Amino acid sequence: MKYADDLVTLAKEEAALKGTIYSLNDIGICYGMEMYVEISEVIRISRKPSPVQIIRDQKQLANVDQFDYFGSMMRKDARCTRKI
Repeated sequence: MKYADDLVTLAKEEAALKGTIYSLNDIGICYGMEMYVEISEVIRISRKPSPVQIIRDQKQLANVDQFDYFGSMMRKDARCTRKI
């Protein structure tokens, strides 16, 4: 079993992000890797945030208002704070 952890993908548009996630998933399958949709999250950083609609394996990726990435809390309003 092979796995990767803590991967961040950025895109300017939702369609580009979907394409990147779908391609990443398809390539991972070639190497025996799977995307674990249950713990995958998406966040739209914008002045007017709206939910991102990305579905893999008939499951919606969770939209979050903030997430922890290597000790920093990233928020949908583009603010970043350091966790202590």
